[in-house]
Amino acid sequence: MNRKFPAINLKVILVILFLCFPFVYSPFTTDPEITLRYLCLSILLLFVSLTIFKYNSLNFNYLQNPIALSLIAYGVFSGISVFNSVNTGDGFYEFCKILTMVLFFILITNLMSTQKDSFFKQLCLVVTGGTLLFNAIAIVQIVPLIINSIEKDIAFTVGDKVHSTLSNKNFYAETLLLSLPFIVYNIAMTSHWQRIISYISLISSLLFIIILKCVAVYIGFACMVVLFIIWIFYFRKHSNEPLITFFSAKKIGVVIVIVITIVASTLFILRDKIQYEDIKIKIAAIGHFATNPGMIFKEEHALNNNSVYDRLFLARNSLKMFAENPVLGNGLANWRIYFPKYQLFGNSYWAYGKLRYEHPHNEYLFILAETGIIGLLCWLLVLYFALRSLLKSYKKTSTFAESLKIIVLACGITAFALLSCFGYPKERFFSFMIFMILLASVVATDSGNKNLDSKPSYSTACNIFLIAICLCLSYIHFQHFTSEMHLRKALEAQIRKDFPEMKTQAARAQNTFHQLDITGTPIAWYIGHALYHQNNHQQAYPHYKKAAQQNPWHMQVLNDYGALEEEMGNHQVALEMFNRVQSINPDFMNTKMNLIAVHFNMGNVDKAYELAVAHPQRFNEPWRNSMKAILFSKAQKYLETTKDSVLADYLNLQLGRNPNYLLNEFIKSEKAGRTFEKEMAEKP
Repeated sequence: MNRKFPAINLKVILVILFLCFPFVYSPFTTDPEITLRYLCLSILLLFVSLTIFKYNSLNFNYLQNPIALSLIAYGVFSGISVFNSVNTGDGFYEFCKILTMVLFFILITNLMSTQKDSFFKQLCLVVTGGTLLFNAIAIVQIVPLIINSIEKDIAFTVGDKVHSTLSNKNFYAETLLLSLPFIVYNIAMTSHWQRIISYISLISSLLFIIILKCVAVYIGFACMVVLFIIWIFYFRKHSNEPLITFFSAKKIGVVIVIVITIVASTLFILRDKIQYEDIKIKIAAIGHFATNPGMIFKEEHALNNNSVYDRLFLARNSLKMFAENPVLGNGLANWRIYFPKYQLFGNSYWAYGKLRYEHPHNEYLFILAETGIIGLLCWLLVLYFALRSLLKSYKKTSTFAESLKIIVLACGITAFALLSCFGYPKERFFSFMIFMILLASVVATDSGNKNLDSKPSYSTACNIFLIAICLCLSYIHFQHFTSEMHLRKALEAQIRKDFPEMKTQAARAQNTFHQLDITGTPIAWYIGHALYHQNNHQQAYPHYKKAAQQNPWHMQVLNDYGALEEEMGNHQVALEMFNRVQSINPDFMNTKMNLIAVHFNMGNVDKAYELAVAHPQRFNEPWRNSMKAILFSKAQKYLETTKDSVLADYLNLQLGRNPNYLLNEFIKSEKAGRTFEKEMAEKP
């Protein structure tokens, strides 16, 4: 161990990460889990880099490992893809998140490598403690739901209300799954109070994994159990060390009895309350899509209003995005922009613009779309080299403790790789951080086996460069954090319809590194929206125009910008915007009415009439007002052609008595199956 860089530093860092960071949660930002934590991590890395500078103790020899080289290569190609980003600032911020984690991996690997095997026991203990904290917070969230379910005799469902401090139940479940191998190691290798805490952490984690109903985590957990069982049988066959020493029948029996008792009691008490209807719907959807694969993207079906269809569609559009720029990708932060470009159809969420995705729910497709085949290859090499290194290390193990450590790391990395097929753990803070720690543990273990030179291997200039990078990262994360806080206030003001306050906060949220919110909506649009609703249409115009440039495939942004262009008499620009929205989703309701207006204003009355007749939401107030104007123009055109003065006098008389006369004539013409003109011309 390097005495100039005390072991306590690693312990302190691990305690901060797993016992303090669970409380680093900011509900005052638009992404409560990520933004503040990345800021705090960058500050922590700055502190570590300053400490390294003081003691001159960073060793680059550990970075010669192929895992480290592949991870750094992925970071480099991610940086290159920023040049393809539509909004360079947003792309650079995404790169800074990746760079922060890469630097974290480099520094934590160096700290672990100075302590040989002792770091892993410390790591497992703090992960177990951190998991307990997450579960304790989740218990506070779930108890009121259980009480409400029992008192009101309604179905019990966690929805999005149980997530601990991870902003989403799926992210919470994924973090629990990645923590399980560390907890199991702690149970096997500790005693007394540490083992009791580990048992509590394991049981509570398994219960929450069941309750949260995350299918991807179920699959990952099943694979993890299978891998662990295979290892147990393999160990018993090839090792002289008795397995019963660590996993005695008594210990296993106690765990099984406790788990069965708690699960059975919970299911009995809430037997009529637990709602698994959503999983049944997903199974039905999978069955329908499997038996009708050729109709998945060609028919509208009730089962399309389901996450299974959404994910199939996300994969479809991601592959189309990849096909446009297969080598280097379309650029960081561009997926949420380009996703609608390849059309959205098939369910009501997209038709009404209520749902916007920022990720394809598949990490590999996401990397492929944004960084191309090169970026994906680098990422896959990270996984490959990590698992290959563990396999080699396992063959060299001589004790149960060493063997268990390797299988724990293998389970964790395998679980992360599986979760990436159904979600986006790399894009969330804690799951990505745990994965970086897993990789660092593999590299540190591999370096220990090779007995690399532990002497410092870098210059003062390199040290200063590292500090400068950490300073820049801290500044950028701080800028993004403050911007998100102002945007959150703007959204709250929008709900209250306090548009002056919304405009003020949205203007403060404008930032080079935060131009689009998490859904891909430009901050400029929020400013324009606030001004528009204050009747400052002229001032709103440049903000709407800027928003349409920052996200040229956002349906609501294009619709609003087109409407303002139409209001200003720029019919062709408005028509271009509305047609682009129609190319994305022909069922987007707001644009259907705007297209009627623009064709009417351009003098294309027949086209406006055709669109109005086919509108799916006829006879609401906006449609009635538009249709009356269209029918009046058609009546005028007919009278100008026929020069029927008697009919003109008759229509003027009827309209004076009833402003809806022409609309009633239109309804009668539809029932009679003849044209509006013929119905109108036939006087009683």
